[in-house]
Amino acid sequence: MAAKDSLQKVTTGDLGTGGTLPREMFDEFFTEVQENAELLDRVRTVPVGQSDTRIPKIGVGERLRRAQGEDSTQNESGVNTDYVDIDCEKGSVYWSLTRETVEENPEREDLANTILSLMSQQWAVDTEDLGVNGDESDADAFINQNDGWLTIASARGMPTYSHTDGSGNAQPVRSDLFHNAIQTMEDKYERMDPIFVMSNSQVQQYSFHLTERESGLGDSVLFGDSELTPFDYDVLGLPTMPDTEALFTPAQNLIYALRYDVRVDVLSESDETFDNDLFAKYKIVGKDDFEIEDENAGVHITDIAAP
Repeated sequence: MAAKDSLQKVTTGDLGTGGTLPREMFDEFFTEVQENAELLDRVRTVPVGQSDTRIPKIGVGERLRRAQGEDSTQNESGVNTDYVDIDCEKGSVYWSLTRETVEENPEREDLANTILSLMSQQWAVDTEDLGVNGDESDADAFINQNDGWLTIASARGMPTYSHTDGSGNAQPVRSDLFHNAIQTMEDKYERMDPIFVMSNSQVQQYSFHLTERESGLGDSVLFGDSELTPFDYDVLGLPTMPDTEALFTPAQNLIYALRYDVRVDVLSESDETFDNDLFAKYKIVGKDDFEIEDENAGVHITDIAAP
């Protein structure tokens, strides 16, 4: 059964103590979160059992092969056994459903379960937004829930490429941006298939730039016959990515951790539901975190001119 189909059929009877999703339903929820967010579908996603925990590094770009003599055990000396610290923060998606909406909709009571699926999709979209833009020092109540990958990259000193001219002026997206970012990254990380992550607007701007060139590539891009793969690297455009920044890193270097105990609260009998004639009130509550395994395995691109 597909994750989305299963979640559309969630009822209060399916939930564990305190509204916690059973393990198999959590797995389906987690899968749907990934599938409804482009970047989350490519990063390293890790379900965890505790808010404060550690997960093993996968050794992005590291040499793991070691010599092994006959009739001897493998020598693990020097193999990466470090860990990434995870510190999950609580977040929620909250909504109400009026009785008229249920009674006047052909789906009637099934509508509540369909909306639950839609809200899990909203969790995915909001989570990806927070994963990109999160900054605990920001005044905005959404942004300061957790530090996202851009904030972590800046705080940890990820190698930076400033896309400016000799006078320090921000420059538009051109092929030199991709070339210079690639040259900034250590060679050993390039075998991990790094990708460029930038805003949809900048991807469109670069596509338009290519169509202005009198070449076969320009025609292919214009008619949608060619994907953008500068120097044979994928480019992922996101609506939540700032226009002035981009990342060049292996997708698996970015980590999203979610605690198993995702909770779905359904309140159908209360003074508020009675007074406002509500069918029910709903809330999805989860604890998650974003991390970067190796800050050196990437390039933080800054000072890109707005399209």
